Amino acid sequence: MTSSQSGYGVLRAGSSSILAHTDDGWRSAQNVTPPAVPTGGGLSLAVGPGLLAVGVDSYDRLLFSPLLTSTDHGHTWVPRELPGPLSDARNSVAFAGSFVTAVVSTERGTLVETDADGWRELTRAAALSPAPQLVIDSVEWAGPQVGWVTGRNPDGGAVAFTSADGGRTWRSVGSFASSAIAALAPCGAGSVWQLPIIDSDLSLRILSTADQGVTWAAGAPVAVSTPSPVWSCQGQHTLVVGRDDRLAVSTDAGLTWRAGPVVPAGVTGLSAQVSGPALAVSNDPTSGAPKLRSSINGSSFAAVTLPAWIGQLAAEQVAGS
Repeated sequence: MTSSQSGYGVLRAGSSSILAHTDDGWRSAQNVTPPAVPTGGGLSLAVGPGLLAVGVDSYDRLLFSPLLTSTDHGHTWVPRELPGPLSDARNSVAFAGSFVTAVVSTERGTLVETDADGWRELTRAAALSPAPQLVIDSVEWAGPQVGWVTGRNPDGGAVAFTSADGGRTWRSVGSFASSAIAALAPCGAGSVWQLPIIDSDLSLRILSTADQGVTWAAGAPVAVSTPSPVWSCQGQHTLVVGRDDRLAVSTDAGLTWRAGPVVPAGVTGLSAQVSGPALAVSNDPTSGAPKLRSSINGSSFAAVTLPAWIGQLAAEQVAGS
């Protein structure tokens, strides 16, 4: 969500994914899914100032993922083809200024950027670290110059890297303990960012910065159940699905945590909002329809009624599968 009422969401509807846009807190929504692309593997969304980019996640035997861009809020799309399958991560597409970047899964993760001739390589896992098990899968940018790539390494070590020159050179973010096995794409805006690091004991710590990553402060650990937990942040507000299936909530960028409500079963996405309710997305196991729930000031999650066309689309997908 770009505000408490407005934003875009990728929702699973039966066997396909849809991209929807709302301006009234999901009381109504428009289907802005790019036409004629396979969405069975999912969609990866990046939102920039007046810009949208959607990558089609790897699906079946898809060797080269489509990536589409829009400058009119998803009414029309311009297609491209990535030089490989998109990585299987929530943040595999991001804007570096007005340029689109994406992580494809070739060579254990390769970061590419649009140019006049198609795509150019910015870096790959082997160029970032000699660690043979390092896989890069996610990317985020604070602007055209400062950005990060993150990934996972079951052997432990550096799992997040930063560039301050538009991707020409890269270095490890800080000094990682040998127990660090994964990093998630950072979340933030301007100079303020949060970067989750997961240790081998499946404890998550937030590294927070107020200067675009020049310095970082490590927060308190919170137990999670997977190296890629569902999480979200806005400003200093942070939400993480904890190991006890409760929401772990922080209002100081992960320095301290408190227990929140039990999260819906099978939650696939969260939206943290400083001035609005926390939102959680899951799917009905029978109908395949996406379910949206909200929690206000730590209250139990309550159902939000989505527009009828979303459930109808999910029913059609299930019936046709």
